[in-house]
Amino acid sequence: MKDEPLRQKSKLKRGQYTLIEQEQEILNDEKYRILFENTFEAYMVIQNQEIKVANPMAQELTGYSVKELLSMSIPDLISPEDNISMIVFYKKRLMDEKEHGKQEFRIVRKDGVMRWVEFNAIKILWNDQPATLNYIIDITDRKKAEKESLVLSYLDELTGVYNKNFYEQELTRLNTENKIAVTLILARVKGLKVTNDTFGYEMGDQLLITTAKIMKNESRAVDRVARIGADEFVLLLQETNSVVAELVVNRMREAIDKTKLDRIILSVSFGWATKNHPDEQLEKLFTEAQKMLYAGNI
Repeated sequence: MKDEPLRQKSKLKRGQYTLIEQEQEILNDEKYRILFENTFEAYMVIQNQEIKVANPMAQELTGYSVKELLSMSIPDLISPEDNISMIVFYKKRLMDEKEHGKQEFRIVRKDGVMRWVEFNAIKILWNDQPATLNYIIDITDRKKAEKESLVLSYLDELTGVYNKNFYEQELTRLNTENKIAVTLILARVKGLKVTNDTFGYEMGDQLLITTAKIMKNESRAVDRVARIGADEFVLLLQETNSVVAELVVNRMREAIDKTKLDRIILSVSFGWATKNHPDEQLEKLFTEAQKMLYAGNI
């Protein structure tokens, strides 16, 4: 790599510290000064949380000029949510705990834009005092791709609502937090197999897509709709009771009655149950809602 000699230079040993005589060996040595200024990674020397040295790529990454950076401390750059973890990381590096040599943080650029970065810190001496040499990589695109991949792993490909994997994790979360006044509405699309066999899978898919759309439209943004089976959906409502659940179901039924599909009729059965005690498990609600659904109460 282009900047490998700089990293190798940082590994010289003197006593117990990894040393970089920054002023003499990098800034005043033409070869290393050019390398420091032209590397593709942002570099900073940090001492007592203050930025002592920054290269042009640090300026490009943060939006602050090198002069501005040298008047700042590292907490000025780090997102408030990550400040404590950054301070812990910095202290561990000074203690030479090598397993903590790399960590991800969010920085706030001068223009207010937040970027994800990876800090790689090496313990050094700066003016005979402990400091760290940090090379910093912008990983915003990678984090965005990871988030998009995670979101897609929780979505049902056909309908666009959440899938069974998300539903099961949401149940675990709600059970762990001991949430009460949680209502589970179970919906089952009637005649899906007959529709698939008679009119083809495209028509069957339309039944599922339309049902998912109605359930989303007739619930709040904070509620969660998930497809958990071939013809089954669940709607999780927080801070609701059985009376509100019935109102929601009635709205969905009205929307279904108004729906016109080519050659087929959309028909959906519903059942629901509400958690009223902290020690109740949401799996029990599913069983109760399922009994109501198959009993044909609604």
